[in-house]
Amino acid sequence: MEARYRDAGLMQELRLGKPIEGATARIANGHVFVHMRTAPFQTYDCELSDQVGAEIRKLGGLIFAVTHAVNPADVSTMHDLDPVFARDRTLMGWVEIETSGS
Repeated sequence: MEARYRDAGLMQELRLGKPIEGATARIANGHVFVHMRTAPFQTYDCELSDQVGAEIRKLGGLIFAVTHAVNPADVSTMHDLDPVFARDRTLMGWVEIETSGS
């Protein structure tokens, strides 16, 4: 995986409750946005339901993962995500939700 994701704190082993330093997340207008604090400073977004947004706020964060293991367009069931967690082509981390303005 690209060094920029490792530099942000993403790892192959997920550490729940230990936020990575290289990203922040916020919820707005029915989407969650994860902003990378390291170059190239990309922002990733995903549509989410009110229920999922409420759960993310309750937990104070979310699991953010980058991978080359699957094509998101090919995911229709949870089983389709098995390769994401079974190979070394995935980096992930816990990203805290910004509390101000969310």
